Amino acid sequence: PRHSFRIAPSLQFRYRFNRQNQLNFSYRMNMQQPSITDMINIVDDSNPMNIRMGNPELKNSVNHNFSLGWNNYVTATMQSYNVNASFSMTSNSTSSRTQYDAQTGNSVTMPMNINGNWNASLSFAFNTPLFANERLMLNTQTQTSYRNNVSYLSRQAKDANGNAIIIGYNEQNRPIYQYDDLKNKTTNLTLGENISLNYRQDYWDIGIRGNFNYTHQENKYMEVNSPNTFNFSYGVESSGNFNNGWGYSTNINMSSRRGYASKEANSNELVWNAQVSYRFLKGRAATISLQAYDILNNRKNFNRNISANGRTDTWTQTVNSYVKAHFIYRFNFFGSASGRRELRQQRAARQANIPMAPAGGGMPMGGGGMPMGG
Repeated sequence: PRHSFRIAPSLQFRYRFNRQNQLNFSYRMNMQQPSITDMINIVDDSNPMNIRMGNPELKNSVNHNFSLGWNNYVTATMQSYNVNASFSMTSNSTSSRTQYDAQTGNSVTMPMNINGNWNASLSFAFNTPLFANERLMLNTQTQTSYRNNVSYLSRQAKDANGNAIIIGYNEQNRPIYQYDDLKNKTTNLTLGENISLNYRQDYWDIGIRGNFNYTHQENKYMEVNSPNTFNFSYGVESSGNFNNGWGYSTNINMSSRRGYASKEANSNELVWNAQVSYRFLKGRAATISLQAYDILNNRKNFNRNISANGRTDTWTQTVNSYVKAHFIYRFNFFGSASGRRELRQQRAARQANIPMAPAGGGMPMGGGGMPMGG
């Protein structure tokens, strides 16, 4: 039998300078047990070219998460500030160590514990009206993050003359080579900026948005094909709902990528979405709308994932340009607003044992007088 023991302590601290200004700190720890398949002490040689071994000596991984945040709202100027910092580290992470024999093409993989995985982030957000009428708002957010990922990298050991070191021979009289287990490290630094300007009227609003993200990657033992990449976008969006029941929303956005090794990834995508709607019947309970997505048919689904073992670029073929029609009807089972307000008053009165007067006014029946028939 196997036994496991986990603890998950957490700590939260909040200090309020006043109702709008406060500081928050939190700490969380989480333990995770290795999978049973990784801990079973067996050799899976069903594929002789890719042999997998278990490791019963694996330890539980422990993750520590720290976060610190400060937010403040200045009533006089209607400005808000928000600063957040976080740090996370994991001890005894599970990583796969693969020994590859270049002469035979065979590989042997075993899970191992490793230390050195951590990440940190910092962000600052600021919102402010630009004029006294509060119709024009400026929003900006700046963020940065750094990730340090580690993994095992096995290489054949070589002597001073560059020859592979042989430590023995197997049953087929093939040489068994010596390997050196190296700790590989991949770092990822990102910088980002988001900014928007929004103007609001009574029935409609319009906004201009832009964002920029820069990523720098390094690997200790392997060269990175595209170490510096840039993603940026900008566009306009607007929406409105009018007294005659008509409404609309639309946005058009240009997204660009630069610095990628693949020419297909360095692209520009102009994406336009739009919707028109109409509300009718009593109380505007019914709504019909027509939505069109990616009207220009320019969207391309591209994603990059970076880990300690390598980098993965993914393109996904999807249908992004289409039209949808909606019919929505709102059912009201709770009466009018005045009726709901009267029910809340009656419920509160019953809880307080206060007799309610009838709707027409006057004294309640049987309220404190002589009993009838007495």
